[in-house]
Amino acid sequence: MQSTGEAGRAILATEAADFTAELLADLAEIAQTAGLPQSAAVIAAAIHVVRLESTAGDRRDN
Repeated sequence: MQSTGEAGRAILATEAADFTAELLADLAEIAQTAGLPQSAAVIAAAIHVVRLESTAGDRRDN
């Protein structure tokens, strides 16, 4: 069971990851619009990694 502090940190980490993914999505859209499809693909991969990391949880619990 998580303490209140650990739960709060987990919530903040998830919020930060969501915000980062949103910023990267905007950047990918800009890159695509600018005619840089390879850059957009790299940014899309980064979004995927950010989302995976945010759902991975605390590895110390595993």
